[in-house]
Amino acid sequence: MPVSTVIWQRIGWSLLLTFISVILAYLISLPIGIRAAAKHGSTFDRSSSVVLFLLHSMPAFWVATLLLITFANPDVLHWFPASGVKPVAGYPDGASFFEKVKLSLPYLVLPTIAYTYSSLAFLSRLTRTSMLEVLHQDFIKTARAKGLSERRVIYHHAFRNALLPIITVFANLFPAAIGGAVILESIFTIPGMGLETFHAIEAQDYPMIVGVFTLTGVLTMVGYLLADVFYAFVDPRISFSKK
Repeated sequence: MPVSTVIWQRIGWSLLLTFISVILAYLISLPIGIRAAAKHGSTFDRSSSVVLFLLHSMPAFWVATLLLITFANPDVLHWFPASGVKPVAGYPDGASFFEKVKLSLPYLVLPTIAYTYSSLAFLSRLTRTSMLEVLHQDFIKTARAKGLSERRVIYHHAFRNALLPIITVFANLFPAAIGGAVILESIFTIPGMGLETFHAIEAQDYPMIVGVFTLTGVLTMVGYLLADVFYAFVDPRISFSKK
């Protein structure tokens, strides 16, 4: 089969899991990081720091295996399937899109947790650090001196100026979607780019390996290009026009 055909068949699941995990990571981590910075030194800040450091220190393969042993084990809690992305017999004939989603959803819960927890911890700490740097700057003191509410100071002034490091991390998501999480896709038997890359290396399928690396390089450049565009959108002081 042509390399492009194989990539097109496999990339869908990798993109889906990456997209879901990124959305969840940002939705959870940004509020945690913002509140930890705004309540610096509080009980919430200290307790969240401990929990996030623990999450970030746990290896992905260990967490994935622990999830399978705990929640996909008939002897413990058989809540979710152990592998795959859909029933072994496939989708029923004539199944609608929502019926397919309903059938695949139990298979994606554990992989999504394994994909999300590490980036969630990293993004939360990054957001907290970036917010703390901004909150100590003079324009924040000026905004508070003008009588602005603390919520407006935090979310309108501080958070917008703290977004640049977070956008830089976002640029690295595109190549990650193509390469996939090789270990996680192998553990959960997800037919994505990570598992395909592992099989290609194992079988010494050099055209496939070169194709994956080439596409990863292109998407890396696309990611940095989009990051530069987002920089200018978030911070009006950044301009790409010649003076």
